[in-house]
Amino acid sequence: MQIHEVAEQIPAATAKLAVANVLAVLGSRSEWSSDTLDDVAAAVAAAHPKGLPSIFDQDDDAVAFWEKMR
Repeated sequence: MQIHEVAEQIPAATAKLAVANVLAVLGSRSEWSSDTLDDVAAAVAAAHPKGLPSIFDQDDDAVAFWEKMR
């Protein structure tokens, strides 16, 4: 699977909302911390397509899958 195939599985409105939430999280803080990353991850998780490996609590196969996307 290629990154564009993952992108095609995310409805456009869901992707836009996830990106807007990430922008709001980042823009609402004068300094970023590990808590900021948790909030960004939560915003992105809302757009995670079903059937793909988790982006949280990955096993070796999930990490290998997502490494191919980079």
